[in-house]
Amino acid sequence: MSKLTQVFKQTKPCIGYLTAGDGGTSYTIEAAKALIQGGVSIFWN
Repeated sequence: MSKLTQVFKQTKPCIGYLTAGDGGTSYTIEAAKALIQGGVSIFWN
């Protein structure tokens, strides 16, 4: 079973979307960290 399948079986995931590279590498990293700290289960770029 994939990790993605496991997440959907365990809970209703919160999926965050991130446009990687928009605003620069540093901004992308900080935005990803903020998504994780905010509680997203999955983030997509």
